[in-house]
Amino acid sequence: TAYLNGSYFHVLDVTCLIFGVIEWLSRQFGFVGLTLRPFRLIRIFRAAARLEAFAGIKNIMLAMRIGSQQLITALGLLFAMLCAFSIGGQAIFQNSFARRCVT
Repeated sequence: TAYLNGSYFHVLDVTCLIFGVIEWLSRQFGFVGLTLRPFRLIRIFRAAARLEAFAGIKNIMLAMRIGSQQLITALGLLFAMLCAFSIGGQAIFQNSFARRCVT
C-alpha cells in the first residue's frame, strides 16, 4: 500500500495493470471481443505532467479522483434503471410475437 499512497500516478499504473490482466483473462476464457486497451491511454497523463506546459494535469487527476465516487454512483443508477426497464419491457411484451407464423 505504500506504493499506492506515494502518488496518484502509481494508482494509475496499478489500474492499467489490472485492466491488462482482465483483458488477458477474458481472452483465455474466449471473450475475444472484450478490449480494455483504451484505458492504457490514461498513462499519457504521467508523461505530460512532467512538462511545464501541462502543469495543470495533476489538478485534473485530483478532480477525477474526487469525482469518481459520484460518477460510479450515477453509472450504478443508470445500470439499475436499464435493468428495471428491460425486465419490465420483457414482462409487457412477452406474448406479442406469439401469434406470428415463422415457418
